[in-house]
Amino acid sequence: KGESMKYTLVKRVTFTYKGAEDSVSVIKEANSLEDVLKYKVGAEMLEEPADNKKFEILININDVFTYINARPEQPLLLTDEVEDKKQAS
Repeated sequence: KGESMKYTLVKRVTFTYKGAEDSVSVIKEANSLEDVLKYKVGAEMLEEPADNKKFEILININDVFTYINARPEQPLLLTDEVEDKKQAS
């Protein structure tokens, strides 16, 4: 393909009334996790905090294996959680 993986920062606003769907808007796209994390911190600092509003980093499902394989030194959280539960029992 030649295209690099994209990280997308979105703002999700959740509505509490029945039948309402979340409103999701794209804030910024980045080529690296480091950059998108900087954008996320900046966006959170600029926004008034609210319980129904959060910023999320998304990747395309087609890029998931690329993401996992590119970061072998940082396994997915799930692996860590499984290890913790084994040690606790």
